[in-house]
Amino acid sequence: MKKVFKSRWFICLLVIFFIMSVGVCAVTYFPSNQVTYDNKTSGLKSSDVQGAIDELYIKAQQISNVSDGKVEDMGGTVSSGSGLYKDEYEEGRYIYKGKDSNNYVKFNNEEWRIISVEKDGTIKIMRNTSLGKIAWDDKYIIWTLPASLNLYLNDTYYNGMNSSAKSKIVSGNFGMGPVKSNNDDLGEQVNSENMTRWHGNVALISLSDYIRSNSDMERCGTYSKINSNYGVCQSTTWMSFSLDFWTMNFFSEISPEDVLFIRSNGRIDGYDYGPQMSFVSVFPVVYLSSDITLVGNGTVQSPFIIKD
Repeated sequence: MKKVFKSRWFICLLVIFFIMSVGVCAVTYFPSNQVTYDNKTSGLKSSDVQGAIDELYIKAQQISNVSDGKVEDMGGTVSSGSGLYKDEYEEGRYIYKGKDSNNYVKFNNEEWRIISVEKDGTIKIMRNTSLGKIAWDDKYIIWTLPASLNLYLNDTYYNGMNSSAKSKIVSGNFGMGPVKSNNDDLGEQVNSENMTRWHGNVALISLSDYIRSNSDMERCGTYSKINSNYGVCQSTTWMSFSLDFWTMNFFSEISPEDVLFIRSNGRIDGYDYGPQMSFVSVFPVVYLSSDITLVGNGTVQSPFIIKD
């Protein structure tokens, strides 16, 4: 035992001598963040291992707190009623819930609503008025191939935005994974949605975006609960329109033939995504850059404005 102990110390001394001879290279890992720095190129000032680790910790904290700073600028969070909540299902994310959420934002000279503040500080927003009733695809093609609705949103619609608006959009990952019919486990559903993602500029809400926008999670916190209590649920979410509207997701049981959409009465439904589905409306969704600053109250009378 003594020989093993001494040999380990000898190896440690060799490692320390090697580090001191070539310069400090600190690699450290933090929960939900993996950060690697070499102080010869990264700009770290510390010349010792512990000092470099301390600096890395500060940098990692700055990365993980991007969304927290945005939330403070937007007035902080609430624990009941309408407002901005900490997301229970995705760490570092914040979401607007409730019928009377002050999440209005002026963007592209239009009225939009904030869905969420993501962990990386990007802001997910949804246009508050429909682009009209548009079929998912006119030839039974799925979103990623791409479907005609995908082409329309990322070509015709995106290119028609003003240059200031386009400069503030960042390509994002939109969860479009399959959802079990009448799913009663929102955590499982969020994970399933996020296992299949489409990366691009303009998309649609996920089904879980709709569910999580509801402040009455006891009665409206899952697909199954909403369809059992849709009369109540429609009055406790800001994402309520007098139109049927598309989501990004499809039924897992018959993937990808039936795309999910929200009925005008608040129920969740799914149907064949072919040209006959031209009665479903489109509310585009984008991610705004983490670099933007919002000013205002978020009310319909004083919406958030993107400060240039």
